[in-house]
Amino acid sequence: MILINHIRMGEENMVKCKICGLEMLKADGCKVSTVFISGKEYPRIPFGEETEQVYPPDDGERCHDCGTLAGHYHHYGCDWEECPSCHGQLLGCACEDVEFNELEPDTDQFLEVAHRILQEHKTAFEQLSMGGN
Repeated sequence: MILINHIRMGEENMVKCKICGLEMLKADGCKVSTVFISGKEYPRIPFGEETEQVYPPDDGERCHDCGTLAGHYHHYGCDWEECPSCHGQLLGCACEDVEFNELEPDTDQFLEVAHRILQEHKTAFEQLSMGGN
């Protein structure tokens, strides 16, 4: 396998969400559904359900910043996520003590990753059996 700048050819340099641990561009969205602001728990606002939508997303469209699909939660640090308390930009709002609970590894997350890896290996095997590279 050829390495260029420590990245294997044919693989993307994927960024993982700090709180759910999933690869941002492969997961539908963040799995963490709540945020704590000043000690109070709030439900997070999914992409496409923001209070002020400048450009409502189409079905299947991904967030320009974090890659979440419409209808799913933004990944940690996304500049498009709305604060459920003040309705400003969560990343830069004036709300104090904004905290997320990190997900513990769970069965659903494990199965999602295992299924993706199985599909990738199946595709590679099929390409090899047909004489592809």
